[in-house]
Amino acid sequence: MGLYSATPKGRFTPGLEFSGVVSEVHPSVASNKSNGGGGKLRVGDAVMGVTRFGGYTTVLNVGAAYVRPLPKGWSFSQGASFLCTTMTVGRLPLPSSFLPSPDDAVIIQRSRSQCHT
Repeated sequence: MGLYSATPKGRFTPGLEFSGVVSEVHPSVASNKSNGGGGKLRVGDAVMGVTRFGGYTTVLNVGAAYVRPLPKGWSFSQGASFLCTTMTVGRLPLPSSFLPSPDDAVIIQRSRSQCHT
């Protein structure tokens, strides 16, 4: 339809956020102490992250800086809908390492999202 000007030209796979299981780690990432989000990435880790389109594919090659561990107790659906939505909702005034637990209360004053989660 051409209504969203940020999309790539031609055919592309949509999706700005994702979750899943790490299937391979590049040696330069495996030897790094941190992925920028608090720990080494290992094959088999449950993760969530953001990308510039392509998140709806079955296999995704993404930089370690864009991946975070999936919090314990979270489903893949919850992880895949958290990061883009919170960035879209006015950049919540929370530390970037903050991930709410089920007992936390979070007030969102602006709640318009292009992510439709």
